[in-house]
Amino acid sequence: MNNYYEKKLAAVIRILGKLKKVSSVKLMKLLYIADKVHLNNYGRTISMDSFCAMQKGPVPSLSYDMIKKLYPVELQHSPECNLTPESIASLLNKYAEVKVEDDKKVVCLKKEEASLYSFLSESDIKTLDKVSTLFETTSDDSLVDLTHHFEEWKKFKEDLSNKKTSFRFPVQDMVNRPESLAGLIDLDNFEFIKESLADASCSL
Repeated sequence: MNNYYEKKLAAVIRILGKLKKVSSVKLMKLLYIADKVHLNNYGRTISMDSFCAMQKGPVPSLSYDMIKKLYPVELQHSPECNLTPESIASLLNKYAEVKVEDDKKVVCLKKEEASLYSFLSESDIKTLDKVSTLFETTSDDSLVDLTHHFEEWKKFKEDLSNKKTSFRFPVQDMVNRPESLAGLIDLDNFEFIKESLADASCSL
């Protein structure tokens, strides 16, 4: 496994290390928001993932697939689980487990290893911690609604209301400063990043 995957794993475990237990929906929202905040402050995402719009909001694609493949403990050895030792989901199972509470899939911290955080930069950790703390008590539905106000999701709103699918979008579309995240995104940094990424996009 290379750093590309381990950064995603480390980001998940960092959030679980702060919150201990979180629904899979909320985990995906926090990962996405942290990526968006970091991009607008530092010019890159934490996960280095690709991104897509889904009915419940935008998500980091590979991280979403990774969480989806986490199964409740009682199902991990059933044929339908189909986890392999090589898969990222199998590795994640060493650190996290899934339980079903009130008909909701909840991801719980199993163990935390500080060595994982070596794959995260200081700014990665700072952003993940800030986002986790700020939205710790925010409900799943409220987080979904919050991300439905992001410009990168709104352009797919009509298509997503008619069918269950997903739409990929470029990371440049995430460069905006919604009011709900204004306290997390430095205005001066944002203006510089916005110009820099616009210039980079024009040169492609």
